[in-house]
Order: sequence, then C-alpha cells, then structure tokens
Amino acid sequence: MNYKLTVCESGPEYNDKISASQDLYNFLREKWEDIEMRESFAVVAIGSNNQILGYSFLFTGGIDSCVVDPRLLFSWLLLVPKCVSFFIAHNHPSGNATPSVADRNLNKKILEGGEILSLRLMDSLIFTKLGYYSAADNGCL
Repeated sequence: MNYKLTVCESGPEYNDKISASQDLYNFLREKWEDIEMRESFAVVAIGSNNQILGYSFLFTGGIDSCVVDPRLLFSWLLLVPKCVSFFIAHNHPSGNATPSVADRNLNKKILEGGEILSLRLMDSLIFTKLGYYSAADNGCL
C-alpha cells in the first residue's frame, strides 16, 4: 500500500511551528482543493518541537460525507519519522462548520487510538470557504 506523504524538511513555509488552530488553518487552506465541492480529510504530522514533518490529504469523499479509516490514518502517521503528535482536518462543502455527531464520534475514536500509540491529537479542524471550527479551541478534545 502506498501513501502520499509530503515531507516538510526545509523552507520558510515549514520552519514555522504550529502552535494554534489559526496556524494550521493558514498552512492547509492554500493547499486545499475543491473545498466547496467534496469532503476531504487531511492529516499533519508534527515533531517534538511542533514543526511540521509532513502532511497528506488521506481521504476524499462526496458532497456531504467522507469515509475515514483510523487504521489507515495511524498507518500513515507511523511511517513519518519523529512524529509525536498530529492535527486532523476536514472540510464541510455546505459552508456550515458546526461538527456533526459523526464528526465528534470520529474525533473521539482518533483521540483514543492516538493515546494507545503515544501520538497526541492536537486539534481537529473543520474547514469552510469562510473560516473554520477548532475542536481544541472549543474544549471538545
């Protein structure tokens, strides 16, 4: 099985540390394609100094849903050398950034899986064309 890993080792774009949800939003927003057309799910691997190690848009779905397999997510993360934490993000093409029950359940499952593997889920963002919702900023992680 091949995973697309965009490794981020150098350059000013990747030397910045992600320390807040706005940093993650700024980093991923310019890379997100079809944000208003179909749901996609991204992961960003983080090193011990909060530097971005790599990222991938692992899953793509349809207009209003995207199937995310946590086993594949963690398989990808375990392939990233020196990864100690991670961020996840997906978009809502509807423009409504409010998390659904399915979104909350997935966050819980991924949070628990990360704890078992000693990989800390830092935040889960929902992107829209006009902004984002942060689970961490809203006390939901």
